[in-house]
Amino acid sequence: MRGLILLLWFSIIVGTIAAEEEVYTGDISLHKHNRTIFPGKDSWNSFFKMKNLQKGLYLRKRAEYFKAKDSVVIGMNIILLSNKEFEADNNKTELANNYIFIGDLFEQSNLLEQAERNYIRGIDNYSSNDSLNMVNAHMSVARVKDKMGDHMAAYDSFENAQSFFSSKLASNKQAEILNFKAILYKRLGRYKEALNIIDSAIGINNSINDTIALAINYTTKGNIYFAQNDYQNAYKFYNRGYIIEKDLNNGKIPVVKALNLAASLYKRNYDPYRALQIYKQIEEQGLDHSNSRVMAVYYYNQYLLLDRYFQGLDNKSCLDSALYYNKKARRFYSIHSIYYSLAKNAYVNNNAEQVFINMQKSGIYRDSLLLYETENSLKKNRLEKELRELEFSLNKKNEKIISENIRLKEEKKLQLYIAILVIIVLVLIIWLFVALAKIKRKSLLLNKKELERTNYKLNLSKEKIDMAYNFSEQLQHTCSNFMFKINEAKELNNNYKKILNKSSDIDSNKLKRFSANLDKLFDEVLSVKDDFQEDFVEIKARIKVHFPDLNKNDELLCFLLKLNHPVKEIANRMGISPRSVEVAKYRLRKKVGFESMEKFMGYLKDI
Repeated sequence: MRGLILLLWFSIIVGTIAAEEEVYTGDISLHKHNRTIFPGKDSWNSFFKMKNLQKGLYLRKRAEYFKAKDSVVIGMNIILLSNKEFEADNNKTELANNYIFIGDLFEQSNLLEQAERNYIRGIDNYSSNDSLNMVNAHMSVARVKDKMGDHMAAYDSFENAQSFFSSKLASNKQAEILNFKAILYKRLGRYKEALNIIDSAIGINNSINDTIALAINYTTKGNIYFAQNDYQNAYKFYNRGYIIEKDLNNGKIPVVKALNLAASLYKRNYDPYRALQIYKQIEEQGLDHSNSRVMAVYYYNQYLLLDRYFQGLDNKSCLDSALYYNKKARRFYSIHSIYYSLAKNAYVNNNAEQVFINMQKSGIYRDSLLLYETENSLKKNRLEKELRELEFSLNKKNEKIISENIRLKEEKKLQLYIAILVIIVLVLIIWLFVALAKIKRKSLLLNKKELERTNYKLNLSKEKIDMAYNFSEQLQHTCSNFMFKINEAKELNNNYKKILNKSSDIDSNKLKRFSANLDKLFDEVLSVKDDFQEDFVEIKARIKVHFPDLNKNDELLCFLLKLNHPVKEIANRMGISPRSVEVAKYRLRKKVGFESMEKFMGYLKDI
């Protein structure tokens, strides 16, 4: 029986575990043969054996691969599948990292509002104790806000990031954050505070000897002075940054800033000769010709400077370089502007043919600019549409999978309940058979014991009946002897009476009267002979049979009670008080095992 109970318990546990098991979440199985996610069969097989956390990390790694290739939709599809694995694993930190990754994808596609929403979702999933991730996430929000032109909101997000600063934050990270803060202060017009902050960043990067970060800091400081119209200091720090980057063979960022400074000096008519001198210095220090955009800005601004203030100089090489690099960088507005300025110069020189040619080219590149902007806009709209459709499709698939999971779980639960019910019924049937067998066995044992007791009682009763029969015979023999003696005494008394009748004296008369009385007594004794034999001998024998363990007084009391003698008469015959008779009756009833005197008296009458 215990084995059956253990079997039932084990079945319930196993069934419960089976019901709790989730159907494979996500629609990864639908992508089994998708070579963008699983390049080969082995990658799918190894993936399927992984745990949820490992699966999510694998998918994010694949998404990072497509992000690097600028395949935003594919990367988004994979990272959303990765989300499901982290949700199944209830790993909020990795899920938050995924939201930050999605934000980066949107930011990469210039979809800044969507990027901001996902960065905030990442913040919501990070633990408040995770200071480094919280700082990075808030900085991402600040960066996106800054790109959207909402510098005040960007500053607020930066303040949120700063509230999570801790000693665990690396020095280079602190310097990077301070550099960004200085940029925000500069954009908010708080130049003095911005300079103090960037000096702190420069101090940190000096202490850790991070030259690349120092170059960026100097460029930022140059921007702050540039915003203050302090062009001398601006150029000084731009040049410092450029020298550092040049030593590291990476002069891209400071060169652009220096070009902006030179262009500003030209545009504001501050000092065109100084601007030209800066251009010459930059060219002497060396340019990064591999960067088309940098070179396009450089030659375009130099061409405009020469065209406006130094028309006597030969700027054909500068013009050709400006057109070449701007075309290569697809800077259509700059090309349109160059051809338009050439058309104006031809008009001044009364060269109608050149005016027409340059205006025509200017129009072409203006149209190209519009077309390029339109294409970018369409590309952005198409990307937004594809991402919305992707999100909608994945949500639909997720809902379908969830509903399918629920249905399968319900089916499993139903199967479990049916299995448990069948097991319970089988156990109950087996238990019933076992119980019936036990009851039958117990009944047989009871019947056997009862039969043994009955046989014992029958044997005992037979012995008692034999004893009672022998006692009855003895009693009748004694009674017959007694009657014989009475008859002999009566005959003697008759003989004695005959002798006395012959005598006539007074004493003889008295003896005669006494003998007559004695004779009368003998007659009375003989007259109850039959009744005595029936009432006393037979009843005493029956009482002995039914109550073999009684003593003589109990037998006499039973005899008198059966003859229904009153208490006083019983007391007189037994020589005790009426109260003692009542006590004797109570004890007798208890001895023979009757609940009440009425039942005892009824039984006595029936025997």
